[in-house]
Amino acid sequence: MYEPHPLPDMIDYADPHVFWHESSQKWIMITFIWPYEPINFRFLSSTDLKHWTPESTFLHERSECPDLYELALDGDQHNRKWVFNIGNGMYDIGNFDGHKFVPEKGRYQLDYGHFYASLTWNNIPKEDGRTIHIAWMYGPGQDNYPNMPFWDQLTFPCELMLRTCPEGIRVCRQPIHEIAMLYDQVNEWRDITLDPGDNPLSDLSGQLFDIDIEFDLGDALEVGFIIRGFPIRFIIKQKQLCFLDKWMPMTVTENHIHIRLLVDQTSIEIFGNQGQTVLSCCFLPKQEDESYNVYDNDGRAKIVMMKVRSLHSIWK
Repeated sequence: MYEPHPLPDMIDYADPHVFWHESSQKWIMITFIWPYEPINFRFLSSTDLKHWTPESTFLHERSECPDLYELALDGDQHNRKWVFNIGNGMYDIGNFDGHKFVPEKGRYQLDYGHFYASLTWNNIPKEDGRTIHIAWMYGPGQDNYPNMPFWDQLTFPCELMLRTCPEGIRVCRQPIHEIAMLYDQVNEWRDITLDPGDNPLSDLSGQLFDIDIEFDLGDALEVGFIIRGFPIRFIIKQKQLCFLDKWMPMTVTENHIHIRLLVDQTSIEIFGNQGQTVLSCCFLPKQEDESYNVYDNDGRAKIVMMKVRSLHSIWK
């Protein structure tokens, strides 16, 4: 350990996150102060990573793992905002001057599922320019993962983008484009009206898929999927997508919605409307059930576009 103690006043700090702040030419550390109540996240600065100066505090909900990053609004590099998020995915949009974070938009949610301890990577090359994010997708515990040498898992790495959406400015998450390196077979359908009993995915079988679909909801009351025996339901009147014991809101635009499903052996990550809302959940299907279904209820919906990309494992 560096001596003397590098942090001032020997308060019990936890979960420090450090990044370089170009405008002030300083390192910034964000940490929260133990105990939990009240939650004070503290900002400190340093020029040498050894001597730290307190800058400000920010009061937030009860959580851990603070993060702060800058995103271009709608890709405009001259209009950038700072995003402060905590471990449970709750985030604020605002401004940071190297001293203090000032929120200017409401508080929103990065993910509505089994999601915690979310953080972004630092030092991505400037020529790349992306902000890439990962989180802990907590599951139901070791007993429910038989014959597996782990508890829980991580979400698929996602790019974060700041976009103007129908409800206002939101952080959107989408799987990083490198997922295409895992694609095996790609199948595509267009302009399919779903009649009762229809299932365009009846011939699909397997465990690893990236499924992209746009619905014209027509006069249906519900559209959805059954993935290896587990239903994913979008209830149109309530504008809610439900999976397991979780749900997330989804906007309907001109009677259309877009859903992307990232299906792994023990998880499904659901991206609504190009990642405006996301729901990531662990699940444990029966190994013998590799069936897939897409459906509508109480009316007729139309599949405007559907792409199904089978994936191979990253493990050689």
